[in-house]
Amino acid sequence: MNPQIAQRIANVKTNPPSDDALAAEAVLLAADLLHEAKRQQNSTEKSPTSQNRGHDGRPQRQTDDHGTLRPAFRSHDPARIADQIKHLLAEHGVPKYFANWEQIALQLGSMVGQYIPQLVVPFIVAKLRAETKSVILPSEEKELRSYLQERRATGTRLNLNQLGEAILGEEEARRRLDSYLQLLTRPDVEYISVKISSVFSQINLVDFHGTVEEIKSRLRELYRQAMRYEFVPAEGTAVPKFINLDMEEYRDLHLTVAAFQQVLDEPEFMKYRAGIVLQAYLPDSHPVQRELTTWAKARVARGGATIKIRIVKGPIWRWKGGSVVARLGAGPLHHQSRRRCQLQADGHLRLPARKCDGG
Repeated sequence: MNPQIAQRIANVKTNPPSDDALAAEAVLLAADLLHEAKRQQNSTEKSPTSQNRGHDGRPQRQTDDHGTLRPAFRSHDPARIADQIKHLLAEHGVPKYFANWEQIALQLGSMVGQYIPQLVVPFIVAKLRAETKSVILPSEEKELRSYLQERRATGTRLNLNQLGEAILGEEEARRRLDSYLQLLTRPDVEYISVKISSVFSQINLVDFHGTVEEIKSRLRELYRQAMRYEFVPAEGTAVPKFINLDMEEYRDLHLTVAAFQQVLDEPEFMKYRAGIVLQAYLPDSHPVQRELTTWAKARVARGGATIKIRIVKGPIWRWKGGSVVARLGAGPLHHQSRRRCQLQADGHLRLPARKCDGG
């Protein structure tokens, strides 16, 4: 670790400052981390950054553009993929981070692919996979094991988040849950992220209690597996593997929090340390964070383990027309301006630095 960053963290731990001073230190630490990350970029990592700009000069998200084309690859039929690529490019346009010649090639490929998809589609698929290889790990055993070994040798801790499309039925949800359980058996895996929507397909807000009970049954399986297959870090002291509960949309927020708290309050899991994500753009995140903090402190007082709350900015929304409407009663979040809406939405969770203590 950079000595300046290490010293800054050590100073805060040794002499905890006031809330205001701690908030200022957090800003300085973030700046130091960003500067250090940029300093360590190699030429390959810098390349997408230089390309990753739209016509207005603001950074574009490479993964967001890949999300535009992602539905095309749900099929294994080249003709179907070619048809979907043509449709998606017509609707969303060509990803702007591609070089000009690549944009032209993709457009030509989408047209020619209508006639000879077996020849054209594999090249398009290979190109898009090559573009994402630096941010999406391979799931094949040999490649994944090699990557995890390399990162562990450098002291890097990894949070594995399995990618996939929406779960459409309970058979698929069961397969996804089993894949998480299998991942937790690996000795080289320390930390995974799980969305409740990926392990339970029948989420029903009208039956809130029944839905929470189903989610809890799946969480118990995951937490038991995490405690059964401990991770042994370089220091040699085995610890339960860490599971972070993520979420994709507002619908999942209160369901996730309720299931998370209720399972961790059970005697079997009182000593298990787990995590949960809160998205800063959601109006309800601030009161939920305070509720979680109060609950976590009470849990620790009863002899339970701490929890980890991870605050994330939230998604990059895509507009056609620019309108976003909050749920009824969530506050004024209706703007036609894309930029104003993003700023308003991102402003809901401005937490004092000490609010997350105790959890």
